[in-house]
Formats: sequence, C-alpha cells, structure tokens
Amino acid sequence: MPFVYRVLPLWLAGLTQRLLILLIPLFVLVFPAVRFLPGIYQYMVERPIYKLYGELMGLEAKMNQASPEDAPELAAVLEDLARRANQLSVPLRYSQRLFILKGHIALTREEVEKRGRAVLKARRPDARAAASSLRVAPAGLNQEAALPPKDGTST
Repeated sequence: MPFVYRVLPLWLAGLTQRLLILLIPLFVLVFPAVRFLPGIYQYMVERPIYKLYGELMGLEAKMNQASPEDAPELAAVLEDLARRANQLSVPLRYSQRLFILKGHIALTREEVEKRGRAVLKARRPDARAAASSLRVAPAGLNQEAALPPKDGTST
C-alpha cells in the first residue's frame, strides 16, 4: 500500500485502503456465488420436469409388472401425470425438455391404451367367429362359401 500513499493524496489513499479491505472479502464471496447461481437456477427449473419423469418411470415399471386388467387404473394415473405436465410452465430455454417429457407420456399412454384394447378384445368374443361356428354350410359347398363377405356387402 505504500505505492497508493505515494501517488494519491492522503485522504484518497486512506479511502482506497479501506475500500480494498472491504472489496477483497466481498469478491471472495461473490465470485463463487456468481459461478453457482446459474446451476442452482437450472436445478430449480428442471426439478419439476425430472420429478414428473421419476413418476413416469415408476408408472412404466408398474405397467410392466401389472396385469392387462389394470390398464384403466394406469390410464387414470397417466392422465393425471399428463395434466400436471401440461400445467407446468418453464422458460423457453428449458421448454424442449418439457416437450420431450410430454412425448414420453404420450408414448406410455399409447402403450396403456393398446393393453386396454387387448383386454377388451379378450373379453368380447369375436362376432364373426361365433357366427361362423353356428352356421351350417349347405350341401355341396365348402365352409368359406357359406360365410358372408368381409366387407359387409351381400351377394
């Protein structure tokens, strides 16, 4: 500090010395905070997205272990998850992650719907198979000729 006293007037050199004593600890605290603040902000914005991803992963694991009859229950939970994802608001910079999450929810929803349709098909007998087993073919015709055309038109 002797340099400051030689170059500056006494009152300004004293003020500069006090200012440096105050600023050095302040910079020691401010620089790390400035470095970590963007990461903390990113964590706070992405946390709800990753929380929903965790729930989606748990739902997919439950879906893989569940029987096909559990499809309506899984669909209701998935619908609630989709509703919460649609209500989530994120800055434009992070919107791509949210759109990817919504896409994954849609894929899981399609899988649950596919399983639900499979359950409905298994519960409902095929009308064509039931009708063909009851119908008797006239003499001289094979069984396929006795069935009505598949497009619903009569001949």
